[in-house]
Amino acid sequence: MHFREVAGSIKQFLKEKAHDQTVHNELIKDRRFVLVGRGLYALNEWGYQPGVVRDVIRAVIAKHGPLTKDELIKKVREERHVKDNTILINLHNKKHFKKSMDGRFNLV
Repeated sequence: MHFREVAGSIKQFLKEKAHDQTVHNELIKDRRFVLVGRGLYALNEWGYQPGVVRDVIRAVIAKHGPLTKDELIKKVREERHVKDNTILINLHNKKHFKKSMDGRFNLV
């Protein structure tokens, strides 16, 4: 759910004032919620991993082993609502990822 939707629900159902930015700030601080996209939050208990896109890529490679660009994009997008280019930019971080001769990405 987008943080603006959360604020709207608070206003509608609880009849309380809820500023969008305040709701966003509170969701970021609360470990029960994970930011999964631009302003989109999910419950941690649903299995979403906290962290930035790079952390998700690392976890996917650790779980599945070296993967191609397309395989990585597919698996990361199951965890995060991000654009393909966001994933690709992170893959070019040579401190964390390396590309093998067969085109698969692995952890450094």
